[in-house]
Amino acid sequence: MADPTGQQVRRNRARRLAISRLNRAKSQIRTLIMGLNPVITADVVISNQSHDYQLTDFQQEQLILAANQSIESALEVSGDSPSDDWLYSDQVEGAYRQSTLEEVRDFNSNVAAAIVAGTALTLLQSEPIQTENIILSQQYREELRKARIASFAAVKGVSSKASAQVSNRISAGIRARVSRTQIISDVSDRFDVAKSDIRRVIDTEINTAFNNAKLEATRQISNLTGLRSAVVHISALSTTTRPNHASRHGIAYTVEQQLSWWDGNANRINCKCSVRSVLIDDSGDIINKDVQEQFKQESEFFR
Repeated sequence: MADPTGQQVRRNRARRLAISRLNRAKSQIRTLIMGLNPVITADVVISNQSHDYQLTDFQQEQLILAANQSIESALEVSGDSPSDDWLYSDQVEGAYRQSTLEEVRDFNSNVAAAIVAGTALTLLQSEPIQTENIILSQQYREELRKARIASFAAVKGVSSKASAQVSNRISAGIRARVSRTQIISDVSDRFDVAKSDIRRVIDTEINTAFNNAKLEATRQISNLTGLRSAVVHISALSTTTRPNHASRHGIAYTVEQQLSWWDGNANRINCKCSVRSVLIDDSGDIINKDVQEQFKQESEFFR
């Protein structure tokens, strides 16, 4: 159960693209720094060289501005309005759509299996749910809009943090009169932090989109069919799984309960958990009990 969402390929692809973009920005900033021409003098007392960059306040501001623009441009977050950037259009939207289609397929399969088994179900419609009923709905478009805003804000946060740290390193290096090579090294360290941050954002946003889509599709389908449903929490059960995530494995929750838990206490960050929808019959019992029992057994093994 290392990756219940099945989104590893999307996450890896987005990670590679993000690292490439940050490397491009780092290279541009390196060129900016190497373009400076400090006056170098020897400091006999400390056996070191002093690099006087002789920049006016305006020149230094322009240097910092150019560095910041390199980062913003690389991550496509210039301005404050969300756009169909590389993360949303390439991966987040795809994860959301994939999850929605999977949920429609699984729901129709669950209903068909329940009917064959003679389970008592009260349906508002007897025909299988069509994917168009979900993906063309106003609610689907609204949830995608929220996903786009969230992914843009997350990447914007990485960009702002990286810009501030890089600017600080450049300014500090100029004040301390260290060499251009030293400034570039200090800036490179800040880019290592940015790469770690963007990996976390990518993992979180893609998995969040996938899981939100599954929950929203479950809710919409229940409204369309009149059937009650729940979701069973599926934990990754890996060595890095948080105890409060592992303890939920195999337990059924309402959509609202699952959303409330995910949205609290940073439970979304780096979370690889997912959910599996189950039907509830007219007596209030879970129909897919075999699925739930399987997950519970896995949870016992993990402990």
